[in-house]
Amino acid sequence: MFTGNANLPIQANLSDAESGLDLNLENIQVSLVRTVDAKLIQIRPLSLDSSDIKAATIMTFPVEPLPTGQYTVSISIKDLNENAKRLDRSFQVLGVPPAPTIPQLNRLQDDVGNETVSTNSEEIESLRSDSAEFTNTAKTTIEGQLDITYLPGGGSVEFFVNGNVVATAPIDAVTGNYIGKVPLVEGKNEIMLVAVNAIRKKSQPSVPTHLILDTQSPIVEALEPANGSILRHVSEIRAILKDSTVVSTAISEVDFASIQVFLDNQPLVANDPQTPDIDGWQYDSLSGQFIAAIAEPFADQSAHTIKIQLADRLGNFVVRETNFKIETDLEDATSPVISGLSPTAGATLNGEDLAEPSFALRGAAYDIESGLAEVQIRLDGKTIDSKVFAYRNQQKFEDPGKIEFRPESITDGHHLLTIYARDKSDNEKLVHSKFFVDAATLKPVFDPIPKQLNKRRIKLEGTAEPFAEIQILVNEKPAGTVTVDENGRFTQPGLALDEGSNVITAIASDKGNNVSGLADPLEVLADIRAPLVGNPEPKPGLNFKQPIFTIGADLGDNPGGSGVDITSIQLVLDGNKNLYEFEYDEKAQTPVRISYTPSADSAELTEFSEGKHTFRLVVSDLAGNTTTFNSGQFFVNVTPPTIDQNLPKEGDILSNGDIEITVVSEEEDLAEQAFSLRFNAGGETVATDEEYDPLKGRLRVKPQASLADGEYSYLVSVVDLAGNKSEKTVKFKVDSEAQD
Repeated sequence: MFTGNANLPIQANLSDAESGLDLNLENIQVSLVRTVDAKLIQIRPLSLDSSDIKAATIMTFPVEPLPTGQYTVSISIKDLNENAKRLDRSFQVLGVPPAPTIPQLNRLQDDVGNETVSTNSEEIESLRSDSAEFTNTAKTTIEGQLDITYLPGGGSVEFFVNGNVVATAPIDAVTGNYIGKVPLVEGKNEIMLVAVNAIRKKSQPSVPTHLILDTQSPIVEALEPANGSILRHVSEIRAILKDSTVVSTAISEVDFASIQVFLDNQPLVANDPQTPDIDGWQYDSLSGQFIAAIAEPFADQSAHTIKIQLADRLGNFVVRETNFKIETDLEDATSPVISGLSPTAGATLNGEDLAEPSFALRGAAYDIESGLAEVQIRLDGKTIDSKVFAYRNQQKFEDPGKIEFRPESITDGHHLLTIYARDKSDNEKLVHSKFFVDAATLKPVFDPIPKQLNKRRIKLEGTAEPFAEIQILVNEKPAGTVTVDENGRFTQPGLALDEGSNVITAIASDKGNNVSGLADPLEVLADIRAPLVGNPEPKPGLNFKQPIFTIGADLGDNPGGSGVDITSIQLVLDGNKNLYEFEYDEKAQTPVRISYTPSADSAELTEFSEGKHTFRLVVSDLAGNTTTFNSGQFFVNVTPPTIDQNLPKEGDILSNGDIEITVVSEEEDLAEQAFSLRFNAGGETVATDEEYDPLKGRLRVKPQASLADGEYSYLVSVVDLAGNKSEKTVKFKVDSEAQD
């Protein structure tokens, strides 16, 4: 047997169908030992629940929570005839399993294109950033090993991606090995592992690992000369080369070494940064601008082809071609090209984006025929600069159409970036990019819930920024993700709590990828076990010959529970009489003894009436769990028992000395040894043989020898269960001459 409850109740149901159980607690033995070293574990005093000597339930708890390990509990009990029985039962307490660790990730691909975790990472160094690694395959395989000492019976590992369980893998019960294929989402993936033991107890999550899935090919924008164009003159080849952010802004970036440019199938060489002159094409990775100067003019009526091919650092590949013609007698009627606007149209900037040292409003304007004459950058309709900016730290990449502006501050909300360009032929171009700034998100706020609950699943509600994702944590473990609705409300139905103490918190992540701080925690006690009531007095079946005595029982809560609600106690006598004058010690440690004693000055009960009685005790804990305890029957009997029949009767004259004395009492509550009889002849005791039938309440006494003629007497007494006693003296004669 496995259990995760370190305060588990030790409970046994006892029964005896014949003589009945010996319910004296001092005669019931319960012991708890740790198996590995036979150390005796201290337990609390026994609680006994019984309404009949034929059956009972006993319960106790360890004094202190049990550490992880194996234990044996032993119970010894006797019946009223001294027959004894012992039962031993072993169980194992499982604590919180150890948290898994994610090995260093490697992008080694197997036959089906999945990823495998490995510690050999020589091939992937260029794909690792300070906080994440990259992959272009949609699944990664994570394998590891856990110490099976802490996971007897095995268990499983849950794989979380961005706060949600996406895969589960079994833990081998012998080796502790596990292996799981984890599906990824395009962009950033925060991967965490949680170990789950055989009884579904979960470890703390592993330290998160970040993996970026990038399956999108780079994008070639604004390639000039444009495909199908007819131009008077071409001075340069221009384009914007960037990795795709259509699906996610988490990308591996363009691999500079993969860029190849062909003009009429002849490769163009890249600029050598070691030489002082510009002697080839140039590329700025931050803005994505590509420029290749054309040294020799193209001949009139000539046709040409440009091909650009490139890949990102994960090998996602793209090829673009453009064809154009030269007619030198044409006028320049082509507007300048504006591209590479950042932020892009529809983009959302978060606080992290704004804090980046490289953040700026930027773009590129160029004209490959007559050249640029003027460039302006505007924000929300206002011209913020019309100067030509050289891109810093790119002294060899001076470009009048290269635009960059860093605002000192920018407010949350919608903004419009506009770039205006005019070439020397007075052709104009205006391009807009509408973007949104969301520099921070609100931390979630929970609706209040009771601090004590008698269930383990709850409906959690609260408020946060509309459309944000809320990752919920219970005791620092991921517990699911929900989306905030348009009204700023979120709901997580059926949130699972641990039995006992719970700390619930949450983190919000909005559409701008802002991450909030932790929500103010909710502390909730999940108490699903009802209070304990036991050790009643009187014991079942007891009889009293006085009408005033004390009734009561012990009340307590389970270890780690919410505690007994004293105001909830109800004491009911005989099913219909509520008793309010019970007593208890408010300062007492659990269990608390509830007692009630009738008194002469009581307004509700001066004494117990003669006859059969029971009492009922109802109590709740602060979480709302309720226990109803029914006592066994007990009796008040102040009237002595009656002797209903006796033979010979007072004054009888018997003619035969071979007699038999018979005494009968029809009372139902006679003691086990109900009768005693003393037979006298002339002051001397007569030797007799006795036979008692308890079912009929009948005593038969026969003298061992025939009686001679003379006077005789016998004194008979009868006792009931309460100890009440009746006596009767009977005189008779034996006269052999008397007529029968």
